[in-house]
Amino acid sequence: SLADTARRALAILVVRASLAQQRDMRIAEIAEDRQQLNNIEQSLHGANDGRASVLSPHVREFMNALARNDIHSSALPDVVEVADESWAHALEMLLGPNREALIVPELQLQRAFDYLWRHRSSLYGCRIVNTRKTRRGSNRTLPQRSIASVLQTDNIDARTFVDTQVGRYVRADTEEELQGYDHAV
Repeated sequence: SLADTARRALAILVVRASLAQQRDMRIAEIAEDRQQLNNIEQSLHGANDGRASVLSPHVREFMNALARNDIHSSALPDVVEVADESWAHALEMLLGPNREALIVPELQLQRAFDYLWRHRSSLYGCRIVNTRKTRRGSNRTLPQRSIASVLQTDNIDARTFVDTQVGRYVRADTEEELQGYDHAV
């Protein structure tokens, strides 16, 4: 009958629309996966050629943008070395997003801050070390067994930044030691 044929045709159209919608969603997912893969490959390429560590895509993008604007930058992980790997994860957790902070020469600092401000919607997770403050040095005395001491660096900005951010935290090996400090990990 004509009514049955119309119902079957309508059902076929509904199924086709559903399949087309599912196909479009899969295409979008594949494009997103390819972009993530490209970002990871870019970070790994930088790490493998010895010029950089594995950084978040938005931090790598920020570094590239600064370079295009003749602003030199170094990521914190590229200028420090972790002397005691058993504390690396705790240190990274304490630093949080500052783990990937960029160090920019003081004379270029304002331009870098201006760029970050203008592009804050896409670079919201990026941080810049205020080298105006770090260059004054730190008269901070770190507690014995400070977690900051697991980092080694010749970079005064990195040293002062890490000491200021997490230097007060003491490494505790036992629960009892942990209870004995106001700031411990």
